[in-house]
Amino acid sequence: EAVDIFEALDPHRDLFIAFGGHAGAAGMTLEVEKLSDLSQVLEDYVREKGADAGGKNKLNLDEELDLETLSLETVKNFERLAPFGMNNQKPVFYIKDFQVESARTMGAGNAHLKLKISKGEASFEVVAFGQGRWATEFGQTKNLELAVKLSVNQWNGQT
Repeated sequence: EAVDIFEALDPHRDLFIAFGGHAGAAGMTLEVEKLSDLSQVLEDYVREKGADAGGKNKLNLDEELDLETLSLETVKNFERLAPFGMNNQKPVFYIKDFQVESARTMGAGNAHLKLKISKGEASFEVVAFGQGRWATEFGQTKNLELAVKLSVNQWNGQT
């Protein structure tokens, strides 16, 4: 469960020179001497709410997706649900039972991971931004499962 950072800090405004935010983000200015107090407030909040701030993150998946039935039209239909944001989260799909045809890095400093995955006659490219460090492992993995957000990318005249 996510931590509502605003709810955690709002009762302790006396710690801050300036403070504001919402459930997903907060901004603050405080004196260095109050950092340990801030740390204690956050630890107490997490303990009280039972949030698992130090453990595994929970991933909410909307639906399992079969690559063999996925099409450009399907992705475009999901994009009609936009604009996506805090109250209209982009769907997260679960993909399993596919082959990794290739895995490589891309972008400045090889920062991003690009996979080519397939199932039957269906083949797709997947980009994981900021995950280039996993290229070798993903290229060698046979039983991979992915959580993905669908989007159409057009670059150099290709879709």
